[in-house]
Amino acid sequence: MQQLVDVNCGEKLEHHPMDPSIDYLLVTGGTGFIGGAILAELLATPLWTKTLIMVRAQSPEEGKRRIAESMQRFFPDVSVAGLINMDQIIVGGLEDAGALVEDRRTPRITHVIHCAAVTSFSNNPKIRAVNVDASLKFLRYLSEAAGLRRFTNVGTAWCVGMRTSEVVPESAQVSEGEHVVPYTQSKLEFERKARFEFPGLSFVSARPSIVVGHTKLGTKPSGSIYWVFRSTFLLGQFTCPYSEKLDVVPVDWVANAVLRLATMPKPKFDHYHLSTGSDAASTIAQIDAAIASGINETPHGSGGYRHVTADDLAKAVRKNRERLGEANPWLLSHALNIYGKFAQSGTVFDNRNTLTEGIPPPPPFFSYAGLCAATAQSTSIAAQMEDDFK
Repeated sequence: MQQLVDVNCGEKLEHHPMDPSIDYLLVTGGTGFIGGAILAELLATPLWTKTLIMVRAQSPEEGKRRIAESMQRFFPDVSVAGLINMDQIIVGGLEDAGALVEDRRTPRITHVIHCAAVTSFSNNPKIRAVNVDASLKFLRYLSEAAGLRRFTNVGTAWCVGMRTSEVVPESAQVSEGEHVVPYTQSKLEFERKARFEFPGLSFVSARPSIVVGHTKLGTKPSGSIYWVFRSTFLLGQFTCPYSEKLDVVPVDWVANAVLRLATMPKPKFDHYHLSTGSDAASTIAQIDAAIASGINETPHGSGGYRHVTADDLAKAVRKNRERLGEANPWLLSHALNIYGKFAQSGTVFDNRNTLTEGIPPPPPFFSYAGLCAATAQSTSIAAQMEDDFK
C-alpha cells in the first residue's frame, strides 16, 4: 500500500493511540464525499483489514464496485479495486439493517462511523425517512446484535440551526435556531433520539461545518458546494460583505479528524465541531484572491465586488446565463440564496473540544481555494450542483 498517494491532510492516524478494543470498524455512507474520504484515509492504515463497509447494492460484487468507484476519486494514479476484500462488503441500506442480525460478522462490530444520509439541500421526502427513522433502526439492530462500544455520527455543525453573528459552542445545551433546510434539522433529531434511546452508548457527534474540496486534489473528488464560490467569482457579487468570514474545511482534514475521534481510546467529550473556529476562517476577500490566482485572473477586490440582495443576485444569474453554463437559472438562484443565508449569518463554530483532543486545526480555505478553482474548470457548475440538490 505504500505506492498509494498520501491523501492525509492531518497527522498519520497510526501515529496516535487507538482504542485496543476495536475488533471490526463498520463504515456507512462510503459512496458519499466524506464517507469516501474516510475510507481513503483508512486504506493505508492497519485498521483497513478490520474495516467493514455497508453499501446499498444487489450483490457483494456490485457493492465492491460502488465502493471502489467512490474511493478511486481520491487515488487518481492507482487502482484501488484490488485492495478491497469482498469479505469487507456488507450489502444493504439502513432500512435493510435487520439483515445485520443474521450476519456472522456483526457480533464483532465494536465501532461504527455513520456517514450514510440524504445530504440534499432540497426538500427531498427521503431526508427524514433515512436520516432519522432508518438511522435509528440501524442503530437498534446493531445494539441488539453487535458488541457496540462506540458510535461516531457524522452530522453537521449547522444542525443547531441558524445562529446569527456568534461563535457556537460545542455544548449539547445550545439552543436551537431556525433551520434553512430540512437536512440540518434531521441530523439534530437523530442525534437527540439516539442519545435518549441509548444513554449508555459512547455516542460521539462529529459535526463538520461547510466541507469544500480537498487540499491535494482540489475539486476532483467532488465539486460539492465549491460551485457557490465559483458562481460568486464569475458574478462578482454575493449576499454577504467582502470582509465576511466563512467556516469552510477540506474533506481530507475532516476524514482524518473523524477517524481520530472514532478510534481514540477514550474521547473527552460527546460533541465536536470539525470547523475552522475563530482563527482559520477565510474571508470572501481572501477566497476571491485565491480563486483568481488559481485560474490566472484578476481578483475583484473590494472595489469590484458587490454585496447585493437575493433579488439582485437572481437578476445577475439570469443576466449571465451564458457565463454560468448550463445551470438552471432558477435553481442556481435558489441554491445561492440558501448558501447565502448560511454565509451572511456570520456564524463561526467553536472547535476547542476538537483541538483539546490533539487534532490539529484545519488549513484555511483560501490556502487551497486556488487548487479548487483550477481543478473545477473541466466540470460545469450544473454538474457540481448535482450532489447538493438531488
